[in-house]
Amino acid sequence: MIDLPHGNQLRILVIDDLPAIHEDFRKILQPIGPAQSILDKASIIFGTSATAAQPPRFRLDSAFQGEEGLALVSKALAEKRPYSLAFVDMRMPPGWDGLETVRRLWQVDPRLQIVICTAHSDYTWSDFNAALGTSDNLIILKKPFDNIEVQQLSHALTSKWLLARELDAHIASLDELVRNRTAELSRANEELRASDERFRQTLAAAQQGLYDLRVPTREIRTTPEYARILGQQPDTFVESFDAWLARMSPEDRPRVEAEYNEYIRGSASFFTLEYRQLSATGSTLWILMRGNVVARDEQGHPLRILGTITDITERQIAELRLQRSQRLECIGSLTSGIAHDINNALVPQLSGISLLRPFVSPDKSELLDLMAISANRAASM
Repeated sequence: MIDLPHGNQLRILVIDDLPAIHEDFRKILQPIGPAQSILDKASIIFGTSATAAQPPRFRLDSAFQGEEGLALVSKALAEKRPYSLAFVDMRMPPGWDGLETVRRLWQVDPRLQIVICTAHSDYTWSDFNAALGTSDNLIILKKPFDNIEVQQLSHALTSKWLLARELDAHIASLDELVRNRTAELSRANEELRASDERFRQTLAAAQQGLYDLRVPTREIRTTPEYARILGQQPDTFVESFDAWLARMSPEDRPRVEAEYNEYIRGSASFFTLEYRQLSATGSTLWILMRGNVVARDEQGHPLRILGTITDITERQIAELRLQRSQRLECIGSLTSGIAHDINNALVPQLSGISLLRPFVSPDKSELLDLMAISANRAASM
């Protein structure tokens, strides 16, 4: 509910060229009850305070010509205290008649409820519709009118006006809510797009490709980075599980397939596989595949697996080179040890040859020389 425009009162404007008519409306819509009159007189006689009665529902203003009524309606709108209802006389010489007055009033305030009061048949209902258009804000009241008719029309039309204002306020509130919600969604979408872009850049920097494996159909949906790693065109493509196995190295295929089947039958959520795979250019790639189950059926069997693949070929080559270097280092250490042991065994022999040389005849010294040369060559190996 909205507050009434003027405290607890609704504003009604009476536009009529006869002052007596204004007085009649005041008696009907702003009556002073007998009890209140007695209380007022008693307060004067005995000097006491009279109990205040409830203020009237309506606040009445008067205009004696259509032009004056238009000025009051315009002023009320400017002050944001609009009139809810206007009683307009049909004949008000020398100024505008009721029809022209209503037309001017609705140009300023189209929500104003209007009751045209007339004792004549100057215009038919069709004339009113032709001049003012069809409207549910217009009522024709024939003079002389009954007090109850005025009261009923005043209460019904002002209540209708209030409900229309409440509806406008509710619609405005909904519009504001929609605007705020739309702005929030727009900001959320911007943040989501920014997050997606950061995620895409992170994946590109990490050289990882995404895949989405539908286990029951064995269908694999992949991203452009996945295709790029395998030397395919950088477009999103779909392949089958069997095609994935077919590209795998024959040496790794049985092991990978066995590990995958064991994973599907088990309850683990995460797996890691390393295997060799042929690229589109025919070269062999080392691939590191990671996967995570994101959906299972009622029996717990995996339905969908999301994961990544990473090209680890350079890492594998580096590891092989390191292993080869370590093997060569071991061979060198072994050879050095053997040579050291041989040298230790030959040193006594060379010393013995040197000791024998003075006691050997000249014709036998050539044999000692040959023995010394052989021992030196063995020690130098």
